[in-house]
Amino acid sequence: MKLASILQVKMLSFIHAMEPRVINFGFMTMIKIKLNMEAAESALKCHPNVINSG
Repeated sequence: MKLASILQVKMLSFIHAMEPRVINFGFMTMIKIKLNMEAAESALKCHPNVINSG
């Protein structure tokens, strides 16, 4: 989980470095949702019992 967070921060700071002054908000939101979904998927892989508790 820590590694995923570090990669997410590096990815976001890279995007911020590359972006113009005005950013496409929808694009950033899509990236954040994608990263959050990937983090959730890796968390579920680590803890399969979470799936059954729903």
